[in-house]
Amino acid sequence: MKYTFFDFKMDSIRSRNAQITIPMQGQTLSISNTIVVDYVGNTRISIGTSILASQKDTLLAVHSLFNGVGNFNGEWETPIIYRSLLIHNDFLGFSFNPRISTIINTSNVFEKSILSADIGFNSVAKLSGDLGNITFKIAWRNAFAMGNYQFLEKIYGINAIGFYYNSLQLKFKVQANIFTINIPLLIVPINSSIISNLPIYAGFGFSF
Repeated sequence: MKYTFFDFKMDSIRSRNAQITIPMQGQTLSISNTIVVDYVGNTRISIGTSILASQKDTLLAVHSLFNGVGNFNGEWETPIIYRSLLIHNDFLGFSFNPRISTIINTSNVFEKSILSADIGFNSVAKLSGDLGNITFKIAWRNAFAMGNYQFLEKIYGINAIGFYYNSLQLKFKVQANIFTINIPLLIVPINSSIISNLPIYAGFGFSF
């Protein structure tokens, strides 16, 4: 299952990736790098780090929540349902995908260090061209996040112990090049109002 669900390559080194992400609105930049990727059965485990800079606090806060950006972040994903479309290894699937991330305060950007985690479930579909050189993958994520999101709370003037959110990820892959668009759809703080006017992020990355 992992060979098609994750575009599994020969070993963990070939599964590493780096990505530069810039929102459509600009004024924010994220550079993410996967340190190591490995597999236990059909479960993918990855550990990475990233650099995030922003002139707009709202973009910074939302980007941190949805993408687990931080000095250290880790995640694992396990397919639960997998249905092959029998064409170029295309498929429909559903997976369990928890994440954890930290942002350690070394300046005045964040008031205190952050430790956050979420439990997510992804619906995934993959379609590819006739020769398999071009691949389109769509993932719809539903997740519940808890932890120290004081920065997000400060920006929106809320005080929540956790958040429910969903987002849409569109990923285009041509050979080893990847272009990703992340579209946050909904953020619902627990015991608070829905957060609207969410940014869209686009990024270019590569695998090696």
